Amino acid sequence: MVNIVIEKEDFYQAIRLSLKNDQDSLRLFLAKLIKKYGKSDQDFGEKINSLLSDSKVTRSSSLRKVSTNIINEIEDTLDTPPGLELINVKSCPQPIFDDRIALTLKNVILERNKAPLLNEKGLTPTKSCIFVGDPGVGKSMSALWIAKQLNLPLYRIDLALIISSLLGKSGVNLKEVFAFAKKSPCVLFLDEIDAIGKSRSDSSDVGELKRLVTVALQEIDNWPATGLLLAATNHPELIDRALWRRFDIVIQFEKPKQKALETILEEFSGEDLPLIKKWHPVFSILFEDKSYNDIQRSINFFRKGMLLNPSTELDLIQTLISQNFDLSHKNSRISIALNLLKVNILSQHQISKITGVSRDTLRKHLKQESALRGDTK
Repeated sequence: MVNIVIEKEDFYQAIRLSLKNDQDSLRLFLAKLIKKYGKSDQDFGEKINSLLSDSKVTRSSSLRKVSTNIINEIEDTLDTPPGLELINVKSCPQPIFDDRIALTLKNVILERNKAPLLNEKGLTPTKSCIFVGDPGVGKSMSALWIAKQLNLPLYRIDLALIISSLLGKSGVNLKEVFAFAKKSPCVLFLDEIDAIGKSRSDSSDVGELKRLVTVALQEIDNWPATGLLLAATNHPELIDRALWRRFDIVIQFEKPKQKALETILEEFSGEDLPLIKKWHPVFSILFEDKSYNDIQRSINFFRKGMLLNPSTELDLIQTLISQNFDLSHKNSRISIALNLLKVNILSQHQISKITGVSRDTLRKHLKQESALRGDTK
């Protein structure tokens, strides 16, 4: 057998996909490696191919008879430079947003789909957007959903592979990524763009990262209208001001408001909606100012707990309260307890047990609130 040297980027990518448990992407990536390394050692390639066949990645143990669909995807990504990852968007659901964000995203998609009409009038559809917001508010999900709606491949830049310790290498890597993405229409997603777009006035930064910002500015300027460039950041204050001006649209993502919370809860409850619906008033209190990811994580925790042991319902609610609120301060506990009383689902005894606020304290505050309401009448 010929000695084969596995490139470290391929080794890194295989480990990363394995740890993410992204089976579809991992199988596609391994099939790509068959084509890449099988050229120098066909026995090696066919051994790997036979393993993939067992996982239904290919339809035959023969390297020459790999499934047509897989081959097409492999050929598309065979020359993909390190740091660029093809993302599967087929199963991406439509994100749930407030009307403002939903309308903005729909307009971007409409412009792209109606590009010929705009071009006739001398107008150019939006070709770049930057998403700003806290983690878990739907920035990455929006990139996937837009690519799915436009029926375009989505490539995500893996900054861990772009930034190199070698002088000047990071800029070269970034140029290669953009050059590949410009070859055909696609959506290119620069997640955590602040990692390569830090303000050049930051005195703590090394020259290499400042040069990388300059490369990023040039590449965004030269981005073609045939593709859509999306970026996201949790730290807008770190980004170079010149970089902001390169994007056609800045979209500020926010945590869900109470108006949208009912829809979100129903979406995340799935087939367990009848079981969970009675707790929606409590969840509305728990999830105020929480991100979409936080809400989904909590709902999934509750659903799994109820499925495995329905008798622990109150214990699950207590756990969610402790996870979402700081119960170390008395005033915070009282505030939560009074809000739980208002939704009229739990008894005073249950609320006292969950929050640690005594029933006497609850009654005292209820009398005070009643007296205040009486004074205002």
